Amino acid sequence: MSVNSHLSQPSKDPRRLSLRQILILISMAALLLPLVGIFWLRIYESALIRQTESELIAQAALISSVYKNTLQDRLEERGIPIETYGIPLSRPAPNNMKEAKSDSLRPILPRLDLAKDTLYPPRPTPKPSTSPVEATAATVAGDLLPVLQDAQQITLSGMKVLDPQGVVVVGAEEQGLSFAHAEEVKHAQTGQFISLLRKRNITHPNAPLGSISRNSALNVYVAMPIVLQDRLVGVVWLNRTPTDLTQALYAKRTELLGMALLLLGAALAMAVLTSFTITGPIQRLVQKTRLIAQGNPEGQLPLEQPVSQEMAELSQSIAAMAKTLNQRTAFLRHFTRHVSHALKTPLTSLQGSLELLGDDAGNMSAGQRTRFIRNMREDVERMKQMIYRLLDLGRADTPEAVREPAELSETLQALATQDLAINVQYETQTRPQDLPWIAMGRESLMAVLETLLENSQQHGADRVTLTVGPLNENTGTLWVTFLDNGPGVSEGNREHLFTPFFTTREAAGGTGLGLTIAQAILTQHGGSIEYRPTPSGACFWLELPTVRQ
Repeated sequence: MSVNSHLSQPSKDPRRLSLRQILILISMAALLLPLVGIFWLRIYESALIRQTESELIAQAALISSVYKNTLQDRLEERGIPIETYGIPLSRPAPNNMKEAKSDSLRPILPRLDLAKDTLYPPRPTPKPSTSPVEATAATVAGDLLPVLQDAQQITLSGMKVLDPQGVVVVGAEEQGLSFAHAEEVKHAQTGQFISLLRKRNITHPNAPLGSISRNSALNVYVAMPIVLQDRLVGVVWLNRTPTDLTQALYAKRTELLGMALLLLGAALAMAVLTSFTITGPIQRLVQKTRLIAQGNPEGQLPLEQPVSQEMAELSQSIAAMAKTLNQRTAFLRHFTRHVSHALKTPLTSLQGSLELLGDDAGNMSAGQRTRFIRNMREDVERMKQMIYRLLDLGRADTPEAVREPAELSETLQALATQDLAINVQYETQTRPQDLPWIAMGRESLMAVLETLLENSQQHGADRVTLTVGPLNENTGTLWVTFLDNGPGVSEGNREHLFTPFFTTREAAGGTGLGLTIAQAILTQHGGSIEYRPTPSGACFWLELPTVRQ
């Protein structure tokens, strides 16, 4: 099996989920979050409990008001001063909430929270009372009992009215018994409203979901003090079982089912949309990479319909990478051919000289042997120089971090040759002290400039002019023009100037890698070099990257 066929058909791991499956699972998990909030945080149960608490508060307020007014009328009829009835309070009875701006407004808001409030044991059993029910309270109880019993058939609430000592005065089966030891009654006797949760003893089997019987294991209790002229004259004590969560959900089963189907459809629609915008383009990108691995030129083309901006950028990046890899492969193939050709000539000459020396060394004169040995040394030196140049090209083609930028005017002043006169000049609007630093190491910049100087000197130039400027503010690059007074470059050779191993001085030991190395150094640092024809001499334009402030 070939490498390309192996890469084009990668094996799939059945243990791994596909991206489409992951997106569907994420959508389903998002749908489950509300249910987690309902069952784990018990948000909906707390709402049902507060609804029950709110209803009990309203009932207690009404019963308290009716009992208080009826009791006041009975005390006046009997000539009993109100100041002598009940238990005096140290201050006006406050509510268990923020004080209202007006003294006449005393709202009580539901506050019970199943996740925070303490769950008390079931209601304690009553105890016998040490004193009989007060006569006036008993009269009021006789008036209210039928009304409360009738209301209880509708509200399903447990209703009791206690006297100031905690003895039941209104309560069908427990009248005359004491609940003074109950937590909420003791609290209400101080003149403060209280609501709490108690466990419920379920004595009947689970009720049907559609019935009025409750399966809840909780009971909501409220105790409201009855206050008449700053005196505690009684306590209203109510309780009721809140609606069970399953029963509440069952009552809304049609709406919940419709909502569940709607959310499920929305989740599937989002999964399909996400699959179209993400999974589809990714699968096409995977196919592109397979084409790249096979060497198919279609892999170098970006996606026609990437859908999203990010996918478009990723597709273009992969296409650019594939094109770069293809160009690099072609360059390596071309480069290898040139290297083999460049090394073949001195190797062939060296091999021929060795064969002649081996076969006819005894018949050669001393001068002939010396000439052959000199030619062999020249071939070895040429190959050595070529290898050194190849190493320089490899280093130039490898990007390195610039540790310290170069100062251009100082670097230009450091250039000196014995056979070349170097003239440095600046554009009209460019001053040496205003030049930016060059974003490449000083050694790299010197290597580029010395390569150009050596190239001019080898081709007969004796004067070089370097013109600095202008500075391109948009790209952050600085132009430097290199012009010598040599014979220049013929039109036929211009397109081969930067081709590796191209040289017109092969007989003089030229390797044809100098300009290639200079170009590689500049390219790796974000610069460039190009040849521009002139009436006389050779002219190179260097674009040097600068350090932006």
